[in-house]
Amino acid sequence: MNLLARRRFLASAAGAASALCLTAWPSAGFAQYPPGTVIIAPREPPAPRYEVIPPPPRHRRDIAVWSPGHWHWNGRGWVWISGRYVDRPRREAIWVPGHWEARGPQWVWIQPHWQ
Repeated sequence: MNLLARRRFLASAAGAASALCLTAWPSAGFAQYPPGTVIIAPREPPAPRYEVIPPPPRHRRDIAVWSPGHWHWNGRGWVWISGRYVDRPRREAIWVPGHWEARGPQWVWIQPHWQ
């Protein structure tokens, strides 16, 4: 395999591995996935942790909305993702936090979104 072919192979393998591992996207600490991604956990998540909600950043006070923390299934166990502020795309937008929903014996992650 020549060097160019090897680099292409490694790049595509890395992309596939990150898609399969459901790596947090776009920032560590906030689990957001590409549209159409389905996260399934084999058991119920723990109870949510108590979070002290800090005041919003002064320069974003009129557009920032608190997105509460949640449990993330990483394929082996539960990991807590702390809450953070997200910016409204428009003034009338309503933030719908992500949540886990029971479907039979499994739990499915419903992604956060704007309405």
